Amino acid sequence: MKSVKNITILFCLIFLTADIFAQTPDDAVLRMIESLAEDSDGETDYNELVETYYSLTENKININSDDIDILGEYKFLDHFQIEKIKEYRRSYGDIKIVEELIMIEGLYEENVIFLLPIIKFEHQQEVNTITKKTPKNLLRYGKHKALAQIDRALQPQNAYPSHVGSAERLLFRYNYDYKDVLQTGFVFEKDAGEKSLTDFWSFHVFVKNMRFVEALALGDYKVSFGQGLTMGNGLAFTTTGSSLMRRNAKIRASKTADESGHLRGAAATLKHKYLELTLFFSNRSRDATISMEDSITGEILEVSSLQNTGLHRTKNETAAKDAIKCRLFGGNISFKTSNFQVGYTIHHSDFGCRINPKETIYNRLYFRGDRLTVQGLDFYHITQHTALYGEFSISDNGGMAGIVGLTIKPTGYIGLTLSYRNYSKNYQNFYGNAYGGAARDEQGWYFGTSMTIAPKWNIAGGIDLIRHDMPRNLTYAPSSKQKYDVKLSHKVNDKTEIFVQYKYNEKMKNTTTDVFQKYLTDVKTHSISFNISYPFGEKIEMKNKVMMSETGGDETAAGRSWLFLHDIIFKTEKPKLNIALRYALFDAQNGSVYAYENDVLYSFSITSLTHKGIRTYLVIKTEIFDAVEIAGKIGATIYDEEQSIGETTGKLKADAKLQIIGKF
Repeated sequence: MKSVKNITILFCLIFLTADIFAQTPDDAVLRMIESLAEDSDGETDYNELVETYYSLTENKININSDDIDILGEYKFLDHFQIEKIKEYRRSYGDIKIVEELIMIEGLYEENVIFLLPIIKFEHQQEVNTITKKTPKNLLRYGKHKALAQIDRALQPQNAYPSHVGSAERLLFRYNYDYKDVLQTGFVFEKDAGEKSLTDFWSFHVFVKNMRFVEALALGDYKVSFGQGLTMGNGLAFTTTGSSLMRRNAKIRASKTADESGHLRGAAATLKHKYLELTLFFSNRSRDATISMEDSITGEILEVSSLQNTGLHRTKNETAAKDAIKCRLFGGNISFKTSNFQVGYTIHHSDFGCRINPKETIYNRLYFRGDRLTVQGLDFYHITQHTALYGEFSISDNGGMAGIVGLTIKPTGYIGLTLSYRNYSKNYQNFYGNAYGGAARDEQGWYFGTSMTIAPKWNIAGGIDLIRHDMPRNLTYAPSSKQKYDVKLSHKVNDKTEIFVQYKYNEKMKNTTTDVFQKYLTDVKTHSISFNISYPFGEKIEMKNKVMMSETGGDETAAGRSWLFLHDIIFKTEKPKLNIALRYALFDAQNGSVYAYENDVLYSFSITSLTHKGIRTYLVIKTEIFDAVEIAGKIGATIYDEEQSIGETTGKLKADAKLQIIGKF
């Protein structure tokens, strides 16, 4: 076996090395994230994904450890490819060099390019030596990083007389990482219009691999189990045609300035052979709209809703800040092998006062009370060509929810996914994050496929059919939705890639005019986009996108929208310099068009463009010294006619960012 392996490695070295290392792995991964953003239509915050990617480049995953499961969580590999890597290690031992990955069935050159910046090849004995948490190792191998950032709109803001603070957004963050086994840090943030840099603060301590303690989190953290139905407050996303199966890290440190999607307290995962026990406790304040308080003591007796914006710019927003104390405790126990897991999760919430939404036609079955318990069962089983997964959950009022899926990959060239979800109308859960959004009153079938139809040609598509039995915010009767998505991509060569994507959404919505009563009408949206990225010399990359959409059936948003953009990206390694320039034309007078934007380091933005005009920006990133990086962005949106956009009135909306990062 060993001799066969060595001969094959030699063959790969001769014929593949030059081709692999001629590529730019960082750019390949970032292009993948951009592609994910294109699929999201502006509905997903990808800053956590970008932050995780950069964190992995600094604390690489050992390809010979079980930590490679995280590669599936972030869509760098699919679950079948991860199992093939594990099978290869069992047969041939540790993977020593990158060329071995090409030998593994189901892994392709583009997969290896994605992995290069974020993996390392270490024997477990070596890892155990250098990851011992001794004072000497902590000083020698630990990495410190401090970040300071200021963002600001460059023209007067209409609302600022009513805001309690200045127009700048300020961010300061410090992180210490030691070989991905010890992470600690803190974040301070002030949003535009807020008063103090301490308006939001966060801290975390995260330790891995301490004998029988698999992971320990103190401070701010996120937890996710199973398919996220019972408990899931981490990042979750899907790509066109991909499997919906999740295989997340159960505990993760919260490092970003996300003000609503984290827990605060302590969590730990204990492991013994195939058994894992995770316990977690959180005690954090939440913003809420106060509806009743004691006139003598000032004690809050009732709130009408929880707020997730994290904004405290006006008197009303400031009054809602930290209005209630939410206590949460729970646990998960699971039996887990390399390709199988079954788990049970339970958690109990105590909100400190009654949550009582003002009753409307669509929220009669929403949670009302001060305590809530949710529990559920989850499972997955992966074989050579199939993955079966699901989760079933119940809230203490008897409301039930379930999701089950099957992914089949008969060859490395084709994958098929079928999934069914049924979330009852009275299911209640504040901490779920399953596929389909709010897990309430929804039945849906999803079918997705991805296949390689020719060398360097791939087609992927998805169909989502959804039914709601109860009235909703914009539909005062039972309703349905249909979503169709197909994407054809072609990698012309190492640096040139083209894809065309078509989307069709059909949903029901209340009419805006009353006859005798509101009735539902079908709103249909067709959109098509063409994207190409290609080199212009050795140091310049060009990107173009053309997107057109048409909406019908909605009196307020019917019509056509289009977007054209051109990017020029200039890069050098010595000196390290990255310049990105965009010029975009758009017409979205009846709705919005979305476009990802290059941004400062550790950030990723998706801009919503409305009305008609031009969007342009310039981003510059450079390294002053080996330990200091600086980045800046200035952007402007110029409208054809004077518009009132957010807190700005006029033809011009301009913004700027400045960021400094120190590493030591």
